[in-house]
Amino acid sequence: MKYLYSILLLCLVLACSKKQKTFDSLEFSFCSTFNEVYSMKITNNDTIYVYHHWMSMDFHSGKTPFKLYQMYAGVMCENDRKKLDKLIGSDGLNLFLPNYYENFEDGSFYAINLVKENTDKTIFVHARNVPAALDSLAGFLYDLKHRILLMPVNKTISFKTAGAVVPPPIKFDLIKQQ
Repeated sequence: MKYLYSILLLCLVLACSKKQKTFDSLEFSFCSTFNEVYSMKITNNDTIYVYHHWMSMDFHSGKTPFKLYQMYAGVMCENDRKKLDKLIGSDGLNLFLPNYYENFEDGSFYAINLVKENTDKTIFVHARNVPAALDSLAGFLYDLKHRILLMPVNKTISFKTAGAVVPPPIKFDLIKQQ
């Protein structure tokens, strides 16, 4: 009987132990010159919110895969969460500089913001030469956004990194020749 109580007590202690959280929220805003501009926020309960500021149309159908100016939500699976926690690590984004910039006009641009307890760190990247760990984190977030199932939601979320992304390309109207 003592053995049974010991096992129950151990299970109770393990079930109630507080999990160390890697972050309170993580934002990723991305701009690709000819493809898409979006902002993504991941909460500490693995909910992912995505807002499309601009997206190019499919060449064949003339449609975009997502409705612009619409908030979408999805849930990150446990394996993705483990990989994200590993990529962020215990130092968070503290090992990186706040800006990585190279002077070129096209290409991609992204901003990452990590909030954890009393720290709030943002990194802006418009460069080809960035630390491999930061590049891996950005690549994972980009792939995650394109992999998860997103459903439209009626929610408004503000993004700290949204103002940092380059505006979408100018739309030119075709002039009909007479």
